[in-house]
Amino acid sequence: MSYINIQETDNMLNIANETLINSGPTKSVLIAFEIGRILTFLCCIFGIFGNSAVIIVIFSSSFCHLAYGILIIFIAIFDILRLLSSVYYYLIHAHIITLNLSTITLYISCYRYTKIVTNWLKLILAIERVFAIRYWSQHRLNGIKTAGIKQRKILVLVIVLVLILGLVSQHPNFIPFRFISTEIDSERLTIVNKINLNFYYGNQVFDAKLFAIISYILLDDVIPILMLFIFNFVLLYVLKHLPPRTSNKIRESVWILTFLTIFSVFLIPRSFIVVFNLYADPKYVDDTRLAVIFHTVSGLEMMNHTITALRMVKSSTLLKIASGVTLSIVFFIAGILIGRFAIPRHSLAQQQQSNSLNNKVVNDDAVLNIKNLTKKFLDLVDTNEIMKNLQQLSQRTHLAGTSDDSEEALSIAQQWKDYGLDVTIHPYQVLLSYPDSTVPNRVSVLDTNGRIIYQTNGSESTYAEDGNLPFDRIVKPFLAYTPDGIVQSRKLFYLNYCTLTDFKTFETVANIAELIGNIIICRFGRIYRGNKVSYWLIMLAQKHGVIGVILYNDPADFASSGISPDKTYPNSYFLPDMGMQRGSTLSGSGDPLTKNYPSTDYMYRNPITNNTYLPKIVAQQIGYREARELFLLMTGGKVNSSWTGALSNVDYVYGGVVKNSLTIQISTYNKLQTRTVNNVIGTITGNIEPDRYIVIGSHFDSWTLGSIDNDGSMAVLLELSRVFQLLIKSGWKPRRSVIFCAWAAEEYGIVGSMEWVEEIFIGLLIGGYVLLMEMSPLLYDVVVETAKNVKSAYGNETIYQEWVQIAGSANNIQQFFTMGLGATSDFNGFNQIVGSSNLAMSYAHDKDYAKNIASYPLYHTQYETFRLVKNFIDQTFEAHQSVARMYGLLAIINTRMASDQLLQLERAFINPLGNDLENPDLKHTVFAPSRNNRYNAAGFPTITDAIDDNDISNTQRQIAYVTYFIRSAITVLQQPQTKFRVN
Repeated sequence: MSYINIQETDNMLNIANETLINSGPTKSVLIAFEIGRILTFLCCIFGIFGNSAVIIVIFSSSFCHLAYGILIIFIAIFDILRLLSSVYYYLIHAHIITLNLSTITLYISCYRYTKIVTNWLKLILAIERVFAIRYWSQHRLNGIKTAGIKQRKILVLVIVLVLILGLVSQHPNFIPFRFISTEIDSERLTIVNKINLNFYYGNQVFDAKLFAIISYILLDDVIPILMLFIFNFVLLYVLKHLPPRTSNKIRESVWILTFLTIFSVFLIPRSFIVVFNLYADPKYVDDTRLAVIFHTVSGLEMMNHTITALRMVKSSTLLKIASGVTLSIVFFIAGILIGRFAIPRHSLAQQQQSNSLNNKVVNDDAVLNIKNLTKKFLDLVDTNEIMKNLQQLSQRTHLAGTSDDSEEALSIAQQWKDYGLDVTIHPYQVLLSYPDSTVPNRVSVLDTNGRIIYQTNGSESTYAEDGNLPFDRIVKPFLAYTPDGIVQSRKLFYLNYCTLTDFKTFETVANIAELIGNIIICRFGRIYRGNKVSYWLIMLAQKHGVIGVILYNDPADFASSGISPDKTYPNSYFLPDMGMQRGSTLSGSGDPLTKNYPSTDYMYRNPITNNTYLPKIVAQQIGYREARELFLLMTGGKVNSSWTGALSNVDYVYGGVVKNSLTIQISTYNKLQTRTVNNVIGTITGNIEPDRYIVIGSHFDSWTLGSIDNDGSMAVLLELSRVFQLLIKSGWKPRRSVIFCAWAAEEYGIVGSMEWVEEIFIGLLIGGYVLLMEMSPLLYDVVVETAKNVKSAYGNETIYQEWVQIAGSANNIQQFFTMGLGATSDFNGFNQIVGSSNLAMSYAHDKDYAKNIASYPLYHTQYETFRLVKNFIDQTFEAHQSVARMYGLLAIINTRMASDQLLQLERAFINPLGNDLENPDLKHTVFAPSRNNRYNAAGFPTITDAIDDNDISNTQRQIAYVTYFIRSAITVLQQPQTKFRVN
């Protein structure tokens, strides 16, 4: 079964190291930095003033009729806008203007657009000067040549073209959701920009790094400024060809342009620093030096505006007066800013306000980020890829501990390596169980002379429709871990599903002492098959002496449409009469020889003899055609209607002496063997919190070909790993580490995943009707929100809309959720030992077509083939796709979850001692299976078990224990107290 869980660890060593490395700049550095920043701010003010003066002077002179003058006016206007945006930047950095998505988008848009336009207009101005000098050289004129109407039109068109191209090159900066998220970092002395790696441009992932290099560096600065240098040197060279008297005005304009160009060079290192800061890891960057260099080159570039302003002031008395007033105001403001911000005051209120501002920006970006990432992810999940995976997986057997199983592990590992995951294989030596490969387990009927007059086949029927699949390599039907042995009984009793309720019902209609030394028959379903064996081991074999159990799949549960060949496999997905469910009967999870410890080569192993986790009762499953033959031999009173199945022409009776003095015999030849199994782990390391994990897992072993259990989930897991790597290659990185796990030996008792959990610290895909959830209640809200974004299988609505339609209203969708998880799949170790929040999901059967079946009908039979899924379960693989989308999207969303309280809350309910001595691996005090059924999680299992035992004293004791853990959980949700009260 596949599942998803949220897991975290705290790496205190890393936190301590980061604290030492990133202790922040000293007070003296901060003061020097703030003074330099204020001076740069003043240069911006002077620049605005100087460029305004340029515009006034040109408009008041004949220069406004020259191409040169027109270009200067446009350059001055855009320079003013750029300088205003720079002032805006420093006001944001000083927390005078609030940093949010709107303010930072305004700053970036204004600054970058005006800068690229200014630089290219300067280049056009240099080109215009070249043509002017050429004109003067040819005509040797002493006057000024004004621009004609045609020349003006051409110049205006060129300027408009520059403006349009500037918009085109910078338009990603104008999008409200930007490809860069921004925050103020007081320790890095700058506004920190971070690439949003999941930003999309249309349907394509936006290559932010390529855009930053082309736009921020090449188009903005390097290309126009280098070309400007070249043209300026050419201009200075050709000036000597002009007569001295006629070239004075042009010479002056060229020198001014050259002067501006020299200072513009400082834009290039500034842009390199900006781009470098986008991708540099803060842990490896000297932030203080980087900030000083950044603001130094910014200040030097701004100095040309100050000098221009001073030059213009000398030309007008009015400008001299205006400049004096402006200087007074500017220096007054500068004094206030230096006094307020030069020396940092790290009060709690300021820190909380700064964190709030930062979080708001991050949250604004996150909401828009996830929308783009969601669309990209959903589009990438491919039904054809899932189908291809399933077809490949279901062509071979996967029995744990076999050579086929080892080859499967290596194949998965190689596929994940090809996808680019960091892959490790974890081997464990575990105790497994196998039947005899030559002598099948059987149930027989003996006459009074001990001769066999009827015997079960010990195998399932094969069908031509399945082609040349390797059925000869599929293990014969057996119940793993049940002992080998031959037991006989002159009596046979029927106990329905062998639940606790069924046992109590039997006590009311028959003498319980009759069970001593006899065999019982019961049907699969309702509870874990191991409980049918282990429960009778504890309550009956020891108390009443039951010696054997026969299990069968009743058609009422597994062939509800009828048992005729046209209504069962291979013509539908219902169980044929010789279908048999394989499975484990292990009591507990993990290797029974190393309980609570990993099955590594160095670990001590408990002896097999008298091992309390191994069943002691001989047991075997049979087909319902064979079960009918046994029911025909039974005697006793008729059962009540709730015990009646759907075998044809059979009276369901409680049982007693077998007719005609016949004897029932169970013969099993099972052997216990220690073998090696391999978990395969593929990791994508988190970008921000690598030591916190999202685990997406599926076991890859199966009893047969396993097209549903569990190749379907494994096919989805492989597709998710492929899609996640495509997202990684496109630039996205998860906040937390994502771990893909292919678990071994799940079928034997959740062995592989439990061993991994003990060492280190996906629902079944059925297809059809509606998606069902089994999960921690803490995940309810995020699951519902995720379901609103995922299309349901075989419908046009979302999964959430489908829930609402079926339930009648949004208030009733809880019927599709089971709160708490059982203990029969790989999430058990995480749920019951680690205490993480987990989720499993499955598509249920069609409501009208198969409303009475207990689980999917061909569960653990050899009929779990690719043909079964393709023809009867999920023809277009939309159910698989929907489940993949839900799991993947939940993983993506949960990589952004940051609530330590919620993560710790689940753990507060874990009892480290275990819920009881019989099940020490079940530790969750609120949601865990009861002692009588490991399939389902019971609310407060220890209390319900005590009530079932009619033990008032123990019930009171368990209520007290559970209350203790609930109160512990409450403290997790409470805010830390600053005062202690003494009573």
